[in-house]
Amino acid sequence: MKKEQHPLSYYLRGYTIKVEKELRWGSSQEWRHQDFISLSDKIYAKTGVQLSVNTLKRIWGKISYEGTPTTQTLDALAHFLGFENWLSFKNNYSIETERTLSVSEIYVEKQKRKFKSWPNYSLPILLLATLFVIGIVFAFQDKKDTFSPAELDAVSFTYRSVTEGVPNTVVFNYDVSHLEVNNVEIQQSWDERRRFKVPSDQKEATSFYYFPGHWRAKLLVNGQIIKEKEIFIPTQGWVTTLGGQDGPPRYFFEDELLPQNYIGVDPEVLKEVYGQESPKWQCYHYFKDFGSIKSDHFSLEARFKNSYFTGNNPCQETYLWIVGDNGLFSIPFSNPGCVGLLELWLNENIIDGKDRDLSAFGCNFQEWQHLRFEVKNKEAKIYLNGHLIHSGSYSDPVGKFLGFRFEFMGAGIIDDVRVWDGENKLIFEETFEN
Repeated sequence: MKKEQHPLSYYLRGYTIKVEKELRWGSSQEWRHQDFISLSDKIYAKTGVQLSVNTLKRIWGKISYEGTPTTQTLDALAHFLGFENWLSFKNNYSIETERTLSVSEIYVEKQKRKFKSWPNYSLPILLLATLFVIGIVFAFQDKKDTFSPAELDAVSFTYRSVTEGVPNTVVFNYDVSHLEVNNVEIQQSWDERRRFKVPSDQKEATSFYYFPGHWRAKLLVNGQIIKEKEIFIPTQGWVTTLGGQDGPPRYFFEDELLPQNYIGVDPEVLKEVYGQESPKWQCYHYFKDFGSIKSDHFSLEARFKNSYFTGNNPCQETYLWIVGDNGLFSIPFSNPGCVGLLELWLNENIIDGKDRDLSAFGCNFQEWQHLRFEVKNKEAKIYLNGHLIHSGSYSDPVGKFLGFRFEFMGAGIIDDVRVWDGENKLIFEETFEN
């Protein structure tokens, strides 16, 4: 019998259901932007194909899109779930049996299909056998996967930092002693790679934070997130780092910076650090309590330049990250020929250079670049060297203004950083004058 054909939307919906069950992150209706970043990383780690956050949000229906995913995208999605390609996934998939069935429901569903071709006198025996198997399943389940609201309310999850600035050790205090659990974990942030197991019968664990900023730590029980805690690690002035994506970053001290009226790392120091290595992300971090300023109504100006141009760093990618307690902005720049690699983030609104023209974000880094970023009532405007290069809006509030980070692939310098609040009052100024 020929398999019934369905539209692509049927299989995409089924695919998302299956992935949500595999990941056990809860309903995608509650997923945040960082969760899609983590999913993108997981897909890349397993398939070697990097799907953008925008692409995944389209698959999950978070962003409206009239087109259809490419064959490469569909095959990568299928590979992530262990299928040879998208066609193999389609041929082996039926959405009806993927809807959030429990172990016992799946068993009953299979038995129901068998009943149709068996004699009627077999039904009572089979029903008794089914009930027996269900009982065995529940009897041998070690611990519960779901908990009542009262049980969850009784869970405690707090933290304290042992010092100021970075690096910093954070002490987590947790209590799940009243729950029947197999596995307890703490995750530092949205990044699953920063997850570690902790004993269920203890109440204290520590974790190391190399970078300043805002993080949302998670307490997980049997793979489910049951508590979250916002962690803010401020800087003491500017912090300059290199690398750190796959291990500890390299911190730069004051005597390793340029004695100029701007901030930058001494080229001789960089030459010594890099040697023959490929370039890494060099960053300037600044986080503190900025008072009541909101990230949905402010302005920021800065001058910057990517100062590391070599044969193995032709694009000179550069980003400014502005962080709130509920979201962020990421403003990208590069050499003109590399703008197709860029992604502009206005919180949940992500503009991908692969399918949108971001040529206005191309820079001549032989010259200083002057950036002005304005946000008023969730409407953002980006000016580069006095010209408006982008305007756009977003829906989700970014929240309280916490700080910013300049990122340069290779190395960079910055100067004249200023921030105004929604009333155009200057609340931060840094000119780096000695």
